[in-house]
Parts: sequence; C-alpha cells; structure tokens
Amino acid sequence: YVPGRALRRMAAASSAPMYGSYSILVGDGIVGGYVLPITDFTRQAGGLVDKLLDGEKLTQAEMPPAVPSQYLVDWRQLQRWHLSEARLPPGTIVLYREAGPWQRYKRYIIGGCFVILVETLLILGLLWQRARRRKVETNLAISEERFRLAVEASKSVGWEWDLKTERDSSFGDLQTMFGIPSDTFVGRAEDFHRYVHPEDRKLVANAVADARQSRKPYAAEFRVVWPDGTVRWVAAKGKFYYGTKGDPERMLGMAVDITERKWAEEALQKSEARERTRSKELETILDAVPVPVRIAHDPACRRMTGNRAAYEQARVPAGSNFSKSAPPDEQPRYRLMEDGVAVAADTLPMQQAAATGKPVYGRALTVVYEDGTKRETVENAVPL
Repeated sequence: YVPGRALRRMAAASSAPMYGSYSILVGDGIVGGYVLPITDFTRQAGGLVDKLLDGEKLTQAEMPPAVPSQYLVDWRQLQRWHLSEARLPPGTIVLYREAGPWQRYKRYIIGGCFVILVETLLILGLLWQRARRRKVETNLAISEERFRLAVEASKSVGWEWDLKTERDSSFGDLQTMFGIPSDTFVGRAEDFHRYVHPEDRKLVANAVADARQSRKPYAAEFRVVWPDGTVRWVAAKGKFYYGTKGDPERMLGMAVDITERKWAEEALQKSEARERTRSKELETILDAVPVPVRIAHDPACRRMTGNRAAYEQARVPAGSNFSKSAPPDEQPRYRLMEDGVAVAADTLPMQQAAATGKPVYGRALTVVYEDGTKRETVENAVPL
C-alpha cells in the first residue's frame, strides 16, 4: 500500500473533489486543504534528534512549538473541479500552477520585441539620415548658387577642380580675369596653367602641392597673361576636399583681380624709395651745415634729433635723443640758462614754437655742460 499511488487511483475514479490533511499528499490527486507541512515537521523533529544524539537533555520548556498547519492546494485540481481561486482563504499557497504564455515564452517574447525595437530604430535612423542628407544637399545647392551669384557680382572667378576626372570648370568674370569672352569655362588643369605668367607657374604649382599635402587652405598671388599679351595680377584662395579614404577628390576656390592694388603698391614703393633718397640727401646736406639744426619728432618735443653740429654742441652720441622734454633717463646732462636763470623745458624755443604754432627768433641761451664750461647760443625755432 502506497498512499500516493492509491490517492491517484481514487482521484481518477472520484466524481467529487478530494481533500487531505498532509502536505505530501498535495499533488497526488487531492485538491488540498488545511494541511500539516510534513517537510517543516520532519525538519523540526530532525533538529531535536540531533540535539539528543549530541547528549543534550531537553526540558519541556525547551521543546519548540508545534508546526502550524497551512492552506495548500493543487492548481490542477482547482481547474479540474472548476473551483475559483478567489474563494480560497487568504494566504493559501497554490502549487503546480501551469505557466501561461508569458512564463513559457518570456525569453522569446522579450527577444522578439528587442529585435523589432532594433529594426525600428535602424529604420528611423536611415530615414533621419536620408532626410538629413537631402537637407544637406539642398543647403549645398543653395550655398553654391549664392557663391556663384556673389562671384559674378564681385567681378571674381570661382573654380572647381575634379581630381578624379581632371576636369577644371570656372565661372564668373572671366573676361576681366583672363581675357576670356565668356562667363564659364570647362577644361583641364593644364588649360588654366597656360594663362599663368611663365615666371609664376612654379610658385602656383608649389602652393597647390603644399595645400594638397598639408591639407591647409591654398593661397597665392600671381600674374596671368591674356591672349593679347595683357598682364594682370590675381589673388587666389582655395581648399581641397577629401574622400573617406583620405584621398583628395576635388578643389574649390575663388580668385579676384588685384591688378589695381598691385599698381598702387608698386607706386607706393617707388614713392617711398624716392622719399628715402630725398631724406638721405637732406641728411647729407644737414650734416654738412656747420650750424646746429634740431628736429622734433612729436608735438610735445619729447624726441629730438639733429645734424652733426647739433650733436657736437649737445655733446651726446649721434642718433640719441637730446630733448630736455624727454623722460629723465633720456635727457642730456647739460643745462640751459637765460640771464643766469635755468630755463624750464616747456619754455624752450622748440617747445614754445610747437605749442603756439608761431616761430621764435633770436633767443639767447647759455649752455652749461657737466664740466662747468659754457657756450653762448642764439636759438631760432619754426613750427612745421
């Protein structure tokens, strides 16, 4: 006689629910009930036996309380007899509950949702990238059109050099720049170099090669020769654009005619050269004059230089500042006296003429040097 086997046979033949009082019988055909948890009971009894075997003497007070019964039911029997779980006593433990679709396929459901989410994100990413690419392409087209209009309005020339096809296209005021009677030109890079002045071709080639290798902006100023032989000056700037593998794919740039500026610079250089020559001639003439001549370089006369005779009179090195209005560490060591009284710097003839804008003539002053020697002078000052 095996209780579990007998219960299963009885439950199979029974036409009504069966109940029991021990937890080990739940699962063998009975619905359940208020049962004694045999597992907890045997664990408690085993603990007492261990203590007795260890030689402990247990008193009645040391005996543990009885293991309480608990409500325990078999979910399968509830389904068989159509018994509602809602009518079970609070705290009832339900065993052998059959897993629902979520419990049985939880991993697959989560995995499928994750795959769907990833695919959705990828699709959204591709759509966003496509929209962004279209926006970039639209903005690029607008920028290129604006650039073209700006080039045409500013009498400049823009160009694009496709390195893969060696196609070089230019647009803008080609007539003013190269003497080409058109606003567009398509050819090869060699066609452009033929317009560059022979003496400047190496400069342009080196500038392009350096920009291409260093990935820095290209900039150069050079001459171009028209078909009729006219020479013009051009300032060009550009930039290389590189592919995903790092190879240059195309070059965009802009050039402006700077001929008038170059002419003005050349005229200025010639004028400056003439002025330097005249200044040198005047300096030579002044050095030959035996009379001291002083020149103030600012309205306050803080810096003053002169000819050779002036430095000899001031007893200071040639080229140094001998103004009495200079900072203390730059002032000459001699004193200027008038009728035996020291003259203040702001009342000296040069300073007075500069301040009033009126010339000063025939003012007698005495120069007193550090060694006590004196020299009588008559000062004249004329503002320029």
